[in-house]
Amino acid sequence: MADVAQEDAANHLAGLVLHREGDLALALNDVVEPARALIGRHAPRTGTNQELLGVVGPGLPRIHVRPGKGPNARARTRGYGVPISYRHYLLLSGKTCAKHVNCRQVDFNDLTAASVAGHDFHCARAQLQGSGEQHVPQGRSAKAALAYHSRVVYQAPKGTQDILPEDEPYWAFVEAEMRRQARLANYGEIRTPTFEETGVFARGVGATTDIVEKEMYTFLDKGGDSMTLRPEATAGIVRAYLQRGMASRPQPVKLYMLLSTFRYDKPQKGRFREFRQIDFEAIGEPDPSIDAELVALQWRLYAALGLRNLSLQVNSIGDQKCRPAYIATLAEYFREHIDGLCEECQRRLETNPLRLLDEKRRECQAVLEGAPKSADHLCDECRGHFEAWLGYVESAGIPFSIDSRLVRGLDYYTRSVWEVHPPLVGSQSALGGGGRYDGLAEQLGGRPTPGVGFATGVERIILELKDQQVLVPPVGTLRAFVVYRNLEAKRLAFDVAEALRAEGISADLTFSDRALRKQLAAADRAGAQYTIVVGEDGLAADTVFVKEMGSGEQREVRRDELVQTLRQGNAAPE
Repeated sequence: MADVAQEDAANHLAGLVLHREGDLALALNDVVEPARALIGRHAPRTGTNQELLGVVGPGLPRIHVRPGKGPNARARTRGYGVPISYRHYLLLSGKTCAKHVNCRQVDFNDLTAASVAGHDFHCARAQLQGSGEQHVPQGRSAKAALAYHSRVVYQAPKGTQDILPEDEPYWAFVEAEMRRQARLANYGEIRTPTFEETGVFARGVGATTDIVEKEMYTFLDKGGDSMTLRPEATAGIVRAYLQRGMASRPQPVKLYMLLSTFRYDKPQKGRFREFRQIDFEAIGEPDPSIDAELVALQWRLYAALGLRNLSLQVNSIGDQKCRPAYIATLAEYFREHIDGLCEECQRRLETNPLRLLDEKRRECQAVLEGAPKSADHLCDECRGHFEAWLGYVESAGIPFSIDSRLVRGLDYYTRSVWEVHPPLVGSQSALGGGGRYDGLAEQLGGRPTPGVGFATGVERIILELKDQQVLVPPVGTLRAFVVYRNLEAKRLAFDVAEALRAEGISADLTFSDRALRKQLAAADRAGAQYTIVVGEDGLAADTVFVKEMGSGEQREVRRDELVQTLRQGNAAPE
C-alpha cells in the first residue's frame, strides 16, 4: 500500500474513531500499517479506550473501530475467521501491564500477514508512549485471545426487525382475520418461492419502476442465473398460475397469501426492507364485479380488525387501447411545464411519465395539480368498466373518492386502481391498495388473462391498530403451571406437565432446581390460571394441590381427575 493510501486509510480510521462507528475494507497486508499510523497520531482521552478489530479469513478482511469507556467496551465485526484485537490505552511512561504477567515485547511491525497466514494469532496491546513497542500475552490460542479481549455483538440488518413474543397477539390477530375473510369469500391459500428469476419482476413489475431500478435484492446464484428476492406477490402468483396450468380450473382462480417481501428502501416508520404482506388475487375474470369484491374484502378486513375512519381512493388508468394516447398527452403537458419539475421528475418524464402523478415533492405539486386526468381520456370500454365497478362499490355501502392522480407504483396495472388510507395521511400512509392487471400474464409469457388483486402491509396494519388503540385478544392464557415442593418431586412435576399437554391443556414448569417460592413467583409472572403443586407434605402420591390464581382458592385433586378438573374450571372448592 502506498504512503498516500496509508495516510488516507489512517484518516478514514481516525474519522471512525473520533466521530462514528463503521467498517473499512482493507487487504490483509494493509491492516497493520494504517492502524499503527492512527495509533501514533490519535491518543484516546484518559479513561477511554479504542478498539481496532481486523477480521481475517476468506475474502477481504475488515477493520472496525469503536470508541468506548472502560476495558470492556463492546465492538462489532463483520467478516469471517478470528478477529485480531489491537487495543491502545493512554499508558503512563514506564507503566507495565498489570493483567498479563507473562508478556514478551514485540514490535508492532512483527505482527504481519505472514504470522496471520500461519495461524500465529496474538492480541497486541499498542503502547502509545515510550518506544512504541507492544506486549503480547504468550501461549494464548486464537480462540482464547478472542474470548478474553473482545465481545462480538451482531445486530439485525438495517431495515429489518425482530418480532418478539409481546407483539405476537397483534400478528396472530391480523393473520387469523385474514384467513377468516379468505374463507368467507372462498379464496384458497397459495405459497410461492421467496425468490424468483429476476425477469419475473423486471418484466412484470416494470423495468422503469423504482422497485426494479433501485429497490430489488438481486443476486447471481452459483449456477450464474440472476435471482431476486420477491419485492411483491402478484408477479410470482401469476407465474405460478401459468406454470401450474390453473387456467384449466374454474375461473376466476381466487388465491391469497401471507408473505415476506424485500425492498432496499429507506427505513422509516411503518416501512422496512423486509416486510410482510397480505395478498389477495382473482385471476381469469374480467367482470368489474370481481374488482368490487376485492375492494369489499379489503375494506371488511380492516373493519373486522377494528380500524375506523379509513378512506378509499379510486381511479381508472385505462388499458392498452386508450392509455398510450393519455400518456402522450400527459408527457406533452409536463414538457410544457418542465421548469416546475424536480430533476427526478424530469428524468422520469423520459421513461415513465405516468409515475410523475405519484410524486410527493412539494416543488412539483403546482404542476401536478394541473395535469390531465386519466378519467377524461378513457375509451368507451374502460369508462363502462369504471362506472360499473364504482356502482358495485357504492352498492356495498363503501364510501370512496376519485383521485385523478392515483396510479399505483407498478407498471402492470390497468383500469381499476385503489388505495385505502388511515385518518392521518402522510407520504407513506397507505394501508394497502390494488388494481387490475389484465396484461401481466401475457408479459410473463402466457396467454392474455385478466386479473385483479390487492396487497396490504401487516406492519402498517399493526402500526395503525396501535395508533387507534385497538385492543387485540391475547394469544392464549396459560392454563397450568406445575411446581414441586422438593427435588424428589421434580420428575413427577415434569410428568404432570407432559400429561396435561398430551390432553391439550397448556402447561409450563421451571427447569432449574429452584426453591418453591421462586417457582410460585414464576407461575405468577407466566399468568397461569392455575398452579399445581406436587410433592406437597401430607398429600398422597396420587394427588396434587391445585390453586386458582385469580381467587387464591385451592383444593386437593386426584391426579387421574386433574385433566377433567382443569377443563371444567372447577379447581376451587364449592
